[in-house]
Amino acid sequence: MGNRYSDIIKKQVEKVAPYVDELICCPMGAGNESLKMFGETCIDNNVTPICVLEMTHPNSDKYLKYGYASIIMQDAFDYDINTFVIPATKKVSLDVENIMNFYGDSIVKYATGFKTQGGQTKPMVNLGVSKFIVGRAIYESLAPMSQIELIYKEINEV
Repeated sequence: MGNRYSDIIKKQVEKVAPYVDELICCPMGAGNESLKMFGETCIDNNVTPICVLEMTHPNSDKYLKYGYASIIMQDAFDYDINTFVIPATKKVSLDVENIMNFYGDSIVKYATGFKTQGGQTKPMVNLGVSKFIVGRAIYESLAPMSQIELIYKEINEV
């Protein structure tokens, strides 16, 4: 039995589950009951739950407790969530890096904040990121397909 907020999350996931294969949550400030409900409901509906560990924009963690990303990650594992989004715009904390290294290939790593926000490809590839989330660099481009080709080339050259 969840709380009022986790029940809302369950309803949201169930509403979109028929239309998606993966779904991303940002649990910062939501609490572990909400994260648990998100993971359980995704899995019950054959949707891969993806958990954001940190946001990319400046001061995104100003009001959050130091070390929150590793706490979120550890809780996510308890709820069978093994796919994570990390920011390419800041150094991943040593705690998170150690956890990622410990779990190795059993987790999937996405990264966000490339190009427009300044995230670099090479450090993310070296950390084991296999999926890159690119937004503004593509949708603000006058030649989106050319931009996509450049991004693929950059990733493949690392």
